[in-house]
Amino acid sequence: MNPRAADVSPLESLLAKFLLYGTWLASSVIAIGCGLLAIEARSATPDSTETLPLRCVTAGIALLILLPVLRVAIMLWFFLRARDYRLAIAAALVLSTIAAGVAIGIR
Repeated sequence: MNPRAADVSPLESLLAKFLLYGTWLASSVIAIGCGLLAIEARSATPDSTETLPLRCVTAGIALLILLPVLRVAIMLWFFLRARDYRLAIAAALVLSTIAAGVAIGIR
């Protein structure tokens, strides 16, 4: 066992696993979409549209974009559960800033 492993908090461990598996999942979805696109490109006519492969790639990219946002949401939940309201307010402020940026970007 790593001597520093005992120093890791449960939140850090949870976030590390979440980001690790989330990144692998998103990368796998992107790779599947690219593979499907390559297969369809060999057999498709120039006028055909490859909607499923492009949707897979888009979903994988969306997962990669959502991972940091979900990380902050997990931190907010964890801080509220631990009754650490100072850090919960900070996490809520970050989520509010992200939401405002999305709302402004949609216009």
